[in-house]
Amino acid sequence: MAIVTNNNNLGTAIDNLYTGHGIPTSFFTVTVKDSSANAIDLRSHDDASGNFHKGGLVDKLLGLMMTRGTIAYWNVKDASTGVITVGMEGEFATATNLALVFDNNNEDGTAYADGTDAVPFRATASSTSDDAVADVSGTTVAADTLV
Repeated sequence: MAIVTNNNNLGTAIDNLYTGHGIPTSFFTVTVKDSSANAIDLRSHDDASGNFHKGGLVDKLLGLMMTRGTIAYWNVKDASTGVITVGMEGEFATATNLALVFDNNNEDGTAYADGTDAVPFRATASSTSDDAVADVSGTTVAADTLV
């Protein structure tokens, strides 16, 4: 059942969203957790005005996800739950493939030299290099529809 249809052939169905190019968009709920399965409060990684900054943890996590597809939509839940919802285009945008980037999150798929699954990031907007790390190895990804 179509909810919206316009002259650009952009339509939304209950279980799928298609872009004007006919590429299906898959939706996921990513719960960012450490190795002990504790949710990471992503709000503590933003600046005083509530904006996420370049090179910050959320920016780095989205960059990891983009190795599996194009992020068309994303939202960080304003809670301590560590939840990021994303809508992604691309054939490799699956829950399994997304979960793998958090298990071995080097871009080439290898573990970091120190043996951890830590993501280096800029702790503050004024940082000029990665000066913090976050263990995200317990992160879970669930396929969803129209999150």
